[in-house]
Order: sequence, then C-alpha cells, then structure tokens
Amino acid sequence: MSWSPWTSIRQILCDETCCSPPRACADCRRLAGFRFRSGLLRRRHGFGRANRPCAGSCDPYRTGRTTGRCAAVCARARFARRIGRTLARRSDRRRSRSLPGLGQVPRITGKLSDDDFVRLSDRHPDLIVDYGDVNADYAHLADMVQDKLHVPYLLLDGSLTHQPDMVRKLGAILGKSERAETIAAASQQALGRLQALAPAERIKVYYARGVDGLQAVRAGSSLSEAIELAGAQNVTPAGHGAFMTVSLDDVVRFAPQVVILADSTAATFDSPLRRALPEGTRFLIDRGLPYPILEKPPSINRLVGALALAEQLYPKEAHGFAERAAELQTLLFPGAPQSALFLAK
Repeated sequence: MSWSPWTSIRQILCDETCCSPPRACADCRRLAGFRFRSGLLRRRHGFGRANRPCAGSCDPYRTGRTTGRCAAVCARARFARRIGRTLARRSDRRRSRSLPGLGQVPRITGKLSDDDFVRLSDRHPDLIVDYGDVNADYAHLADMVQDKLHVPYLLLDGSLTHQPDMVRKLGAILGKSERAETIAAASQQALGRLQALAPAERIKVYYARGVDGLQAVRAGSSLSEAIELAGAQNVTPAGHGAFMTVSLDDVVRFAPQVVILADSTAATFDSPLRRALPEGTRFLIDRGLPYPILEKPPSINRLVGALALAEQLYPKEAHGFAERAAELQTLLFPGAPQSALFLAK
C-alpha cells in the first residue's frame, strides 16, 4: 500500500468512517492544510510512492535515526509526533471549554520548586486535596507542603474499590454531600457490576503510552486498576513503579490478544508495533472526553473506562456496560462533550 499524507492523517487521528476526499471531516481538513500546504513536507522529507519502510533493524519510532532507506519512515515518525502534540493541545483546549476553570490550578508533584510554592500561595487555597496512592512518600509530601503553606492538606486513597467512601468523605468536607451521594451510589453500582463479572477466560491485554506504544503500564499499579477490574489480564509484569519501557520483542513475547493505546500514532497501519504483532490482534484507542478513561488521570474516570472496556472484551457477559459507562461519564462531567469511549483501529 503506497503512503500518502492523506492516508497517514486518516490512520493517525480520524474515526469518521465517511471521511475521505473530497468529503473530509473538519479535523482532517485542518491538519491536511496545516502540514501539506504547497507540498512542503513532501519535498523536504522525500515522501512519495517510491518510498518503502526499511527492511533493516533501524527502529525510527524509538531512535529517530534517518539512515538511507529509513528516511521516509523516520519522517513519518516525526510527523506522527507532531500530530500527537497537536492533538494533545487540542484536547486541553476542549477540556478548558467544557469544564470552565480546568487547567488553571497549579499542579503539585514530588519535585516542588520555590516558584511552585509561590504560585500555590498566590491562589490562597483553603484546602489542598491529594488523591491517589497513599504511602510514605506522599505522606512526606503532604507534611512538607502543609508546613510550608500553612494550609490543611488532605490525602485520599484513590483505589477504585474505595471510590464510594472517598467521594462521600470529600463531599462532606466540601459541603456537597448531596452531589457526593449521587456519585457514590453510581460508583457503587458500577463496582458491583464489575465485581460480579466472571469471564471464563481472562483476555490478555497490553496497555501503553507513547507514540511508539512501548511505555507499558505495569500490572498491579494504580494505572492498571481499571483493566484488571474489567476482568482482563495485564500482560506487562508487575514491579516497582507504574511504567516499564519494553521492546517490540518483549511485546511479542507477552502475546496480547488486545492492545490498548493512549496515543493513536502507535496504531497506524505501518507502525512497528502493529507490524510486530499477529494480524488478528485487536487495537483499541482510549478516546474518552473530557479525560481519557483508563488512567490519565488515575481518578474516578477509571470506573467509566472499566465499564466500557468490559463490554469491549466480553460483549455477552458485560452486555449494556458501555451504556452504563456513558451514563456515569455524563454524571461525572455534566455538559462535557461526549465521544466514543474506545476507538477500534
């Protein structure tokens, strides 16, 4: 199959089945005009029908090498990364429009600088809420920030099975008990459905971030919790930390039946990851809005992802779960744009 700018754009981002020239969707028209106006990229990087992917050992998606026969593939990888950054910025803008004020609050991480403390102090917070893993490191961070800013710091357990209790506790503190009870009850129902799911055989799933799909999420981590709650087996080994950088050979050895990716560029028709795996391997892209639904961020949105993924993997046993996922997403983010929760590639 010859490569063209148009087919690459379609493979990278578009889920509109009717999208093809001249009836293109708005996203594809914008990106086609943005990157290929006057054929500049084609002339600079040598795109054309004669170019073919490299038959050697060069892995441009990981190394960025541009050696001879690899030039066209490496140029495609650079283009894919640009598209990924464009889509990330667009996603941030969509969230800001759908949820006013989102993204305006400074983040707190383990590496706080003096400037971070100044920005936080300038916001005059009454309370700092830290939701996620609860361990000695995060307890130390909480003590440090609380002592520095003289602001109460609340550390909450973010595990999915504790969602109802966590929401009720936070609702009581914020004076939003009625809204919290509604969300807690819906979360409890979602957990009940998922915990009652008992597939005869657990489907093997590989989940990763990155444009190459090789930043794998470890089994047993908080980022993998939605996958395991959906009844699947995460094939990436458990270990220290949430991520593990793997090679294509590692992924082939894991032998996943389903690959879930946070970045759709890793699922293009000529990506090294897709070429390395058997033809029957299913590829799914996390397309939840206003947030991805599996782990980014690892918050209550993961319940939406667990429900939607369960029906993707076990359509008979989990029939109707995707509809419940859409209802929960609407409850959590009223007024936010809705989209297909997973895109099959």
